Amino acid sequence: MSKEISTIEQLESWLRRTPVILNLSDSLTLAFLSEKPKVFDRCIDMVSWLECPEPIEEKMVICLSRDVRYAHRFPYLNCVHNPYTSELDKVLLEKFHQVQQQMTSQKEIGNIILKDCRRNEIETVVLILIDGLSYTDIKDWTDFSNKRACLVPGITTTSEGFTNVIGNPPLAGRLFGLGFRNRLGYTYWTRERNELTDRLFWTIHANSIVEGNTMSETLKDLQNLDLKHTYIQIVRVGLDQYAHSERGDDLKDKRKTTLQNIRRELLELAEILKSKGQPALIYLTSDHGLLWRDRTQFKIIGSTTGRPNPRYCKLDEIDSLDRDKGKIVEIDNQQYFQLGSNYLRRKLHSNEFGVHGGLSYAESVIPLIKIEVNKNVDDR
Repeated sequence: MSKEISTIEQLESWLRRTPVILNLSDSLTLAFLSEKPKVFDRCIDMVSWLECPEPIEEKMVICLSRDVRYAHRFPYLNCVHNPYTSELDKVLLEKFHQVQQQMTSQKEIGNIILKDCRRNEIETVVLILIDGLSYTDIKDWTDFSNKRACLVPGITTTSEGFTNVIGNPPLAGRLFGLGFRNRLGYTYWTRERNELTDRLFWTIHANSIVEGNTMSETLKDLQNLDLKHTYIQIVRVGLDQYAHSERGDDLKDKRKTTLQNIRRELLELAEILKSKGQPALIYLTSDHGLLWRDRTQFKIIGSTTGRPNPRYCKLDEIDSLDRDKGKIVEIDNQQYFQLGSNYLRRKLHSNEFGVHGGLSYAESVIPLIKIEVNKNVDDR
């Protein structure tokens, strides 16, 4: 018989009394415990450790797999705790390294796509990069069963986030080696953002990149193209457009409408690829999430003025900031100080309705949605 538990308090109550066999909905739950437990993958290893004749440290002990041979000896707990809520902010800064070990990194997304393509006979791969989208924005999208939360490993900016996903060498180049010799790029921004555009679309020929496109226009293009042996990379505007807006009127409605449109477009794209009758994979992810002013109780702990990012700075610009309120991140040999939770370096300006760059559940946990189209079509 198993005992179902849903809170960290219940889990800790058991662990302070006895070793347990534990079934977890998500291993990230372990980061919420008040101390790091001793974790075993097999019951026989846990028993061997417990029965060691030498004194052992008194601590929480967990086995993550069930073994009927030990069912009479250890309680079996089914833990349905959900770690993906704002409660994650309480452990994200203090236990970032442990959280990082338990979550998929944003930097792993390219390798995940490559691995999926090696395992399957795929004709078309589409990667949609959304500028500003949190995991919490899509976690209740029931249309998509294959979705996971990914951790942004550094500062939560557009440049760093998209670069993490694309990787080096770029994903388009790596997929070329798997037979995806046709490469198409679509981006809503134009060449004013030349450096980042070049970085994201490097190895995709300039003649194959369409700039300034809406997602509706992109879908119309794809409907009329032969997409065999094709990799398609799309950068779409997300919620970031409302974070730095001149007007905050109807902000709640604007965010809701944008999310509805992204969801609808993803379903439309799946239908377009399905109609072509070829096995295809669609992935959707983002550069970073956002902390919204209308949803967050910010604490100003700095005295910076002007318009520098309120959530991070170069380490030599830390000034009077309390180092316990953030963590140091190194990117390209440059060290940055990234603020945790809801801290700010300065007051927000009147037209700043959302922020990113820091370390929080809303900013640092982004989605990865995967859709398989015409799966096993060759097996008919």
